[in-house]
Amino acid sequence: MKLGIVVVYLVSKTDEKMLDIHLDQIAKNTRENYTIYANVNMIIPKYIKKFENNSNIKICKSDDYIGPADGLRATYELSFYAEKLIKNAIEDGVSHIIVMHPDSFPIKVGWENILDKMLSDSIIMVSKFPEMSACIFFNRSFYFKYNPKLISTKIEMESPMYNQFLKDLGALYLIEPGMGYAYEIYKQKLKWKYLNRSNKGEDHYHFGSVFEDLIFHLGATSHGHRGFYNYKEKLRIPRIKKIVGKMFTPVIKEKIKTSILQSFIRPEIKTHQNYHSIVKERLYADPDGYIKFLRSGLRN
Repeated sequence: MKLGIVVVYLVSKTDEKMLDIHLDQIAKNTRENYTIYANVNMIIPKYIKKFENNSNIKICKSDDYIGPADGLRATYELSFYAEKLIKNAIEDGVSHIIVMHPDSFPIKVGWENILDKMLSDSIIMVSKFPEMSACIFFNRSFYFKYNPKLISTKIEMESPMYNQFLKDLGALYLIEPGMGYAYEIYKQKLKWKYLNRSNKGEDHYHFGSVFEDLIFHLGATSHGHRGFYNYKEKLRIPRIKKIVGKMFTPVIKEKIKTSILQSFIRPEIKTHQNYHSIVKERLYADPDGYIKFLRSGLRN
């Protein structure tokens, strides 16, 4: 196996520890030959220097994403950069690719081979849901055969088949990087493996999640408000944004976003902020010990 790990790095000045843990856990748990394909458009020079000193990282610079500053900007921005990284990895001859976030990483030695064994002639991708881009694993034959896109085109998303795909997925109005891959699989009447949350210990039902005892994802580390839509909210909010977008000017929409959406629709956001800080602090204080707790339920 020649593995390409694709990561769009969006890491704040205060989260250098997160970056170090991410890189350390990849190095400790990956046994196959690997290269991290790193987009660095959105991080500070200090972190780029860190990458330059790591022989397993290939820095991939890109033109900046140019798109509307709306509620979906971050989604399309991540996809824009990740698509370029995937192409770079394929051109380098990787046999397998995994797309990850800066706050997601493997936690079990040999994880890449375990994920590979989940693939078959009919199951051609492994991922989590709904935040798929924290872990999307596939091989180069899937990429070459179907030429999938992380987000489907607007024409595809307006089609009856795509609407049925969302209904079957239980995710009406949701737009996430990786759903374009899932839709291509749906069109081809194939399948993808859904990674289940497997925490035996937790401090929050979302922040600090472990999937199939293989992949860790802190969650929402790049979000300024450190909020999290629970599953039903995750599927409902895009519909609300779509309705609001048709009714109001950009200035009014921004006021609605910062007041009504945060305080009325999501009154629990302050609690989530506190829990995110707790989980992050415990991870930073003792990465291996905290990961062990999440996997086993036993605190040191």
